[in-house]
Amino acid sequence: MKVLSYRQKCKKLREERLLKGYLPRCKNPGNNKFDRHIRKKYGITENQYSEIFNLQKGVCYLCGSPETHKYKGTLCKLSVDHNHKTGKVRGLLCNNCNIGLGKFKDNLKVIQKAFTYVLQDGINFQTR
Repeated sequence: MKVLSYRQKCKKLREERLLKGYLPRCKNPGNNKFDRHIRKKYGITENQYSEIFNLQKGVCYLCGSPETHKYKGTLCKLSVDHNHKTGKVRGLLCNNCNIGLGKFKDNLKVIQKAFTYVLQDGINFQTR
C-alpha cells in the first residue's frame, strides 16, 4: 500500500468532494462562517447585511450608537433584528438594544406599557 503525503491526501479529498457535488470553499463567493450563519438564520447574504449596515451608517437602528460589545476581545458586529412571526429583517441593533428588545418577546402591549412607564416621573413619597 502506497503512503500518501499530506498534499496528496488533500488533493484526493478535494477530488472526492467535487465528485459528490461540493464546491471548493475558495471558489464559492460569500462562503464564510458569518455569511453561512446569516443566510441560514435570516435569509440574507453578507452583502445584504453590508447594505443595511451602510444605510444605518454603521450604528444601531434604535439608539444610534455603534456596537461596543466584545466577545473574546473582538468587537462584535451589529445583531440582525427580525420579526419572529414573518422572519423579515427589520434592521441591525447593538447588543444592548437587541437583548432589551428580545426580553419583550415582540409583545406590543408590554412594549407600550414599558414606554408609558418610562415616561412617568416617579412616585412621590412624602416623609413625615
